[in-house]
Amino acid sequence: MIYEYECNNCGETFDVWATLAEKEEGIKPVCPKCNSDDTYQVLGSVNVGISSKSGGRGGVPPGCGPLSGAGCC
Repeated sequence: MIYEYECNNCGETFDVWATLAEKEEGIKPVCPKCNSDDTYQVLGSVNVGISSKSGGRGGVPPGCGPLSGAGCC
């Protein structure tokens, strides 16, 4: 899953890839811009990757994806 985080130090917003197990254990990402560990998860921004053996987009509606922006689905 992709989780969105923000840095309290510089305001940078960045994505973190983690499994559900890693998230439950607790992850403390470091800001890629200023290397601060004073970060927090921005709620409401979780993306789940879906795959399909038949190719295609795995059931993801057209126009949806990581670059589509908020509210696409």
